[in-house]
Amino acid sequence: MLFADVLNRAGDDSAQSIAAAARSLDLPGGSLPNGGGVLFSTAPGQLGQNVRAAAVVWQWQAPRHSVVVWPPVYATGQVKLGASGS
Repeated sequence: MLFADVLNRAGDDSAQSIAAAARSLDLPGGSLPNGGGVLFSTAPGQLGQNVRAAAVVWQWQAPRHSVVVWPPVYATGQVKLGASGS
């Protein structure tokens, strides 16, 4: 997103131009490789937060094997409960 969208929109390589280009992005959910999008909030309680960021919960289910278990839209597997006392 930084190279493909922000730097192409910045008028020059100054920090101010790059920050302004980043703040102007409006990419819908699903447009980035991780499934998220970009829209930086201007609301006081969320100032600067990407409100379209994708967040997931994943679980190790075997050595070197993890799966996304939440939210359902990104899930690649289901939660597995381990044996008690392990």
